Amino acid sequence: MLQLLVFINFLFLVSSAPKQSIHIIEDLPIGTSIYTFITDGCKTENSTGTYRFVDSQKNSNDFFLIDPYTGRVITKKLIDRDDFCLRRMCSCSKCEITLEVICVHMGQIYFNDLSVVIDDRNDHAPEFPKSSITIDVLENVPIGYLIPLDVAIDRDYGINSIQGYKLMEENSTNKSSINKIPQAFQIEYSQKNDLLALRLMKILDRESCDSLKYVIQAYDGGQPQALISKLNILINILDVNDMSPVFDQSDVRVLLSEATSIGSLVARVHAHDGDTGLNGLVYYTIVSLDPPSNGTFTLSKETGEIRLAKKLDYEKEKAFRMKVKAQDNGPQQGSIAAFATIDIDLKDENDNHPLITTTFNDDPTSGVENLLNRSIIRIRENTPNGTFLICNYSDIISSIEKKKN
Repeated sequence: MLQLLVFINFLFLVSSAPKQSIHIIEDLPIGTSIYTFITDGCKTENSTGTYRFVDSQKNSNDFFLIDPYTGRVITKKLIDRDDFCLRRMCSCSKCEITLEVICVHMGQIYFNDLSVVIDDRNDHAPEFPKSSITIDVLENVPIGYLIPLDVAIDRDYGINSIQGYKLMEENSTNKSSINKIPQAFQIEYSQKNDLLALRLMKILDRESCDSLKYVIQAYDGGQPQALISKLNILINILDVNDMSPVFDQSDVRVLLSEATSIGSLVARVHAHDGDTGLNGLVYYTIVSLDPPSNGTFTLSKETGEIRLAKKLDYEKEKAFRMKVKAQDNGPQQGSIAAFATIDIDLKDENDNHPLITTTFNDDPTSGVENLLNRSIIRIRENTPNGTFLICNYSDIISSIEKKKN
């Protein structure tokens, strides 16, 4: 600047031409001519003035060259509008730089300003931070629930920047639940606030559909062909404890031999729960046993197997009634226990010899015949027909005969 001021002190006339404005597209090839200065008074038939930039240290001047004799301006480097914006060499909304040029001719200096507006080329597609994401959502979230998403980034500006997003639905990963919840979500985008989200539009049910897949497209306004970017979204619908156990059979009857060995399987109960994970894991407990018999049976908490733990005796107990509870392992809110009744009937086995009890009249005058007619013999009711009963009455009869004599 000091050199310029000193130089001006020796000039006779200083004049200024009207400011000119041009538009160029970014990424022009190096050496492309963009403008030619034609300055009145800077050229005569016999002589021509010389052109140069006023401030050779200005960053924007590094990208252009000016022919000192013709005033033609050409590109010196590739011009990336997006880079100019990031380096704050121009405004991002309108990338405009000013080239200040002087022409010196016959002791006179002429000022020329050229406004160069760098137009954006659609050379960048929208880009999401990740190409795919997984989101976990509880099945009981309310309608209207918002899932915020990261917006895509587009280094272009204006019409070439992001203009919107499109949501495309894919089938669920679970073949049994394909299209069970169509249009469960809709996309919401605020260009003003640069916010992107999915809004729940339908009630979710983990038991009917365990996951949803979507593809979000971000698109710009490039012409003739818009550029797009895709984001794959997998939404896992998480289970809440909203299902209760249900027994396959709530009433079970078992016929069990009294000779059954200890450790034998008596019965197996099973309940299913539509929830998943701990919410669907069922465990079993004995609530009651009638008649009370501590330790006669055991119940596996995990498998529902009922096994014999003590020896049975039909002569003592002929039947048992057991009540079993099934409960899941999830939070108890929303889950109700299920109950099953197991009736165990014992089958008598031939494990006792026939028992005979005889009763005689104590009056010795009644006579042997009368005494024998009044004899009472007791045997068990399940003694098979044709069983021989052997009784020895010799001592009794001999005693009676002696008294008669």
